[in-house]
Parts: sequence; C-alpha cells; structure tokens
Amino acid sequence: MGRYSLRDGKITADGDLEANKLTVSGKMPVQYIIPKTVAVSTSAILTDHDFNATGTAAVDNTGILVQPPYPMELHLNWNAVGTASDDDGLVFVGENAMGKAITDTLLISSAASGNVYTSNAYAKIDSITPNTTIKCTSVGLGFRNVVGLPYPLEANTDIISYAYDGAYATTAVDALTVDTIYNNLTLPAMAASKVVSVLYLSKVQE
Repeated sequence: MGRYSLRDGKITADGDLEANKLTVSGKMPVQYIIPKTVAVSTSAILTDHDFNATGTAAVDNTGILVQPPYPMELHLNWNAVGTASDDDGLVFVGENAMGKAITDTLLISSAASGNVYTSNAYAKIDSITPNTTIKCTSVGLGFRNVVGLPYPLEANTDIISYAYDGAYATTAVDALTVDTIYNNLTLPAMAASKVVSVLYLSKVQE
C-alpha cells in the first residue's frame, strides 16, 4: 500500500514505485519531439544478413549495425526464397517508448522477395532469434515512418498540433494515422535530419 502526501502543491509518493502509480483520470497536454530524424531504411540495422549460415543463434546488440535512434516499427525484407512452408520466423525482443518489454515474430515466406513489419515500435532491440535454421540467405532490417509514443494517445482527434521540419500542420492533424493498440503514430514523411514535434492530449499513464 502506497502513501501519498501533498505539501506546497507537490504530491509525494513513498514506498514501492509500482504500487504508487498516480493515475490521471483526465487528459493533459504532452509534447513528443524527435530532434533529428533518420530516413526510412530497409537495411540500416541488418544488411544482406545470411541467417541460413548462422542457424538458430540469436543476433544481439553486437550483431546489428545500429539500434533504432528513436522508437520505430521495424521493416524486415528478404531477397532470397525462404522455406516452402512459409514458417521461417524471426523473433524480435526489445523495449518500446514506454520502457515496456515487447516482442514480435515475423515470417519469411517462400517468395523470392518480400516485406513485413513489426507491430511494435522498438526503442531498443535486445535480440533477434530464428525459430529454426532459416533457408533465406539474404535478409535486411531497417525501419519505417511509424514511431512509438512515450505517452498514450487514444485518437488522432487528441492531437493538438504536428510539426515537421519547422512547418506546422494544425488543420490536418485529425487525418494522422494512430494505432491505439501499440500506441504508434504514422508520420506523413520521415527524411534525414528533420525535427518532428507532436503536441497531444494524454492520460499520461496507461
């Protein structure tokens, strides 16, 4: 059981942090800023990776080229056929923008090439583990223009303003795509070295 005290307009919680969650029943404005975006990529994290040669060994932080610079959905693509049963899979484990543990399993089909995407936006990739010795010998991994938000966003109508590269779009924010299950936002554009700002209403804590 947590203890709370109010003094000089400040709320103090003593005891276990998890037990002392403060839930905001209404919504308050929060701002999420990406100070320097990267361009959409199909190979920034892994390039032409031969999972067939490495068997079922996991790829960890030392095996990837770079971590996502901010929380983003991952883009898996391949340029060599996978198993005919279409069940070669890569299991992704990491953390999202809220610091929660997340996981996705993406399948590589028997097609000569293909593209699939994670549902979660990864702020950090802990491991990528094949579910079997994958037949495909050329796999790329990058990221797309779908970012994870650090605070819950219930609907695009809660977005107050959106800015990209210094240009504000206050009249079209209701058209932005929001995934409320994974708390992801699709950016209309994501080129290199741009500043993105999203001001929205949030209950702050799930």
